[in-house]
Amino acid sequence: MGGWARSCAASIDPDSSVCCGFARRRLQPARAGCAVARVLDEDELVGNWTLVGDELALLSNRRGPTKLAFALLLRFYALNGRFPKGRYELPDQAVGYVARLVRIPAEDLALYEWDGRTIKDHRKDIREFFGFRECSVADADKAADLLAADV
Repeated sequence: MGGWARSCAASIDPDSSVCCGFARRRLQPARAGCAVARVLDEDELVGNWTLVGDELALLSNRRGPTKLAFALLLRFYALNGRFPKGRYELPDQAVGYVARLVRIPAEDLALYEWDGRTIKDHRKDIREFFGFRECSVADADKAADLLAADV
């Protein structure tokens, strides 16, 4: 990793357009908390961002920016086991690729709200699709009991 990356501040402002004096393209976290540009090759796009089978069925009742955002949230979750914190975590190449797949202009993603009821519903639907749910108080109590029994 280049010297400029090692000297970068540990926390990056996602709304900033500059990191260490270099114009930002699509920045992703690297070692030591710095961000570096990452270019996805065609195999990564096809292998990681293509929607298949039941994933496509989840998109059937969605339109416009909501359809595009849902598709991106779904694939990001499948790849990372978590949801993106915001648009800045989605590689531009992946946004363009998925936008072409779902036939929604990539620019429409700017209209999607990253907080609020819609994204909460999307997260719930995606968790259910993968067989997960949010931890309840009863789940936490059960986990505490199991831990207490083992200690």
